[in-house]
Amino acid sequence: MPNIRATMIAGVVSVFIIITLFSMYRIEKSERIQYQSKLESANQTIQQQVELAKKQSERIKSFNELSIKAAEDMKSAKIKIDTLRGELRNNVKRVYVKASCPKPVSGTNSAGGLGDAGAPRLSEAAREDYLRLREMIDHNLGQTKYLQRYILDQCLN
Repeated sequence: MPNIRATMIAGVVSVFIIITLFSMYRIEKSERIQYQSKLESANQTIQQQVELAKKQSERIKSFNELSIKAAEDMKSAKIKIDTLRGELRNNVKRVYVKASCPKPVSGTNSAGGLGDAGAPRLSEAAREDYLRLREMIDHNLGQTKYLQRYILDQCLN
């Protein structure tokens, strides 16, 4: 009879081992599913971050191109004003002002004309003021165009 008892003990131990292994398999499978879900979620988050980084990189590149274009436009406008300043100083070009002289008051003795007078010109100070105003206008126009392009490219997209 010792063989039957040993066989029964072996059978009970085998059943216990099978139940334990099955339980461990179920626990491992459940954990694997949880970790797989977490991995998929992490991969999705990483993919979203990569897409966001690409978009930001494109926006930065667009912003840099916009800044370079604006700087080139401002430099070009400055060169134009400097060229005009030099031409005015050297009398290559003139600034014409539409003006009219007041009529002489009747009853006064006046020559009535300025036969040998030269063409009216701006004084040196007025000419420099004119050039500064032109420069400020070009600068403000360049800034306005830059901001409009910035809003269109960066803010509305």
